[in-house]
Amino acid sequence: MSALDLLLASDPQYAALYNDTLNLLSEAEAEAETSIARGTKALNDAKAALEDTLSRAARLENGTRVFRDENGAVWDGRGNRVSDDAAASVVWNGNEPTHAEYMERKRHAADVQNFVDDWRNYQTSVLGAARNQLSDPNNPPSREELEEVRQKITEQRPQTQINETSFDNSLSTDGDKPSFQDSKPVL
Repeated sequence: MSALDLLLASDPQYAALYNDTLNLLSEAEAEAETSIARGTKALNDAKAALEDTLSRAARLENGTRVFRDENGAVWDGRGNRVSDDAAASVVWNGNEPTHAEYMERKRHAADVQNFVDDWRNYQTSVLGAARNQLSDPNNPPSREELEEVRQKITEQRPQTQINETSFDNSLSTDGDKPSFQDSKPVL
């Protein structure tokens, strides 16, 4: 019998806290998997929208993609203003995306990438570390360590949520508690 098995069998309060922590971890892992899957789909969509925007952009003679803002100024994809002489050579057909549209699509793709990166980091750094700590049968976590694991799971959870149905509001801050329950047994 391992040290963990002995502790679980001999201390019902520890066993309840340990099992509740495992449940909290499992719920957080499921939420992370779902968030990463949703984020990855949204990221693919955002990249496709950005690529579509780039494909419709006007071009300078050297092939650089350019966008016109609401004041008529011309900008390249890196955010540099194009000289008036260079801009004069652009043939506009009227269907090009605006500078604002391009910047919004670019920002959106970066925001969704950050969303996915945050959840992957949480999954690996927080949840993976918690799973490793809870899975060591010869060195079981103390009650205090279990409480620390629980705290990290809830407090380090990414606070952004993604809404795939809206381009402009695809990411929003979720200041509420995590969707998984942080139910702690009364000891």
